[in-house]
Amino acid sequence: MKVVVLGGTRFIGRRLAEMLVATGTDVTLFHRGTTGDPVNGTTAVHGDRASAADMSRLSALRPQAVVDLSSYASEWTRIAVEAFAGSVDQYIYVSSGAVYAPSAELPWPESSPIGPDPYWGQYGREKVQSERVLREAHEAGRMSVTVFRYPFVMGPGNYGDREAFVLSRLEAGRPILLPGGGTAINQYVYVDDAAGAIIAALHQPEASSGRC
Repeated sequence: MKVVVLGGTRFIGRRLAEMLVATGTDVTLFHRGTTGDPVNGTTAVHGDRASAADMSRLSALRPQAVVDLSSYASEWTRIAVEAFAGSVDQYIYVSSGAVYAPSAELPWPESSPIGPDPYWGQYGREKVQSERVLREAHEAGRMSVTVFRYPFVMGPGNYGDREAFVLSRLEAGRPILLPGGGTAINQYVYVDDAAGAIIAALHQPEASSGRC
């Protein structure tokens, strides 16, 4: 299988690339070249997500699947759809739990109302709009789409201050802070599980197509 990964040089994308290479998958990483070296065994292509020409250049590689980890603007998603529609078997989009409307009920099922949550501002709004663009393409039969809405992802290579705010306090012998007096609830997923779920969807498109 030939897979193009949009992103893929850090955290989830890097772990995904490592795991795909280990299975013998032909992996091309499309990235800006600013966040790290590509994974050994992959082909690196530098470019701009906002460039229709760069997306068309990737489409010309004729991959069977695309995994999109780097679309933070809905316009970037639209450009990718225009480039890959009709030429790939599967488009997997890594979205976010930020698309859900605020709710005290946890865990959130896929059927939870879409917001976005105003706490996440423009990031959440762009993810919601990106999902709409992809859903329209899927429902029109232009491409098969699967969306992953991950909560907080943790694990080796994490560049966000998620584990560190706890671990650094442990190292310093300082008390651990409990948001909401210990009543706040959140959802977490380990990076290997996040990457593994994407790989499972790649190998089972008949089960994952059209799912969030």
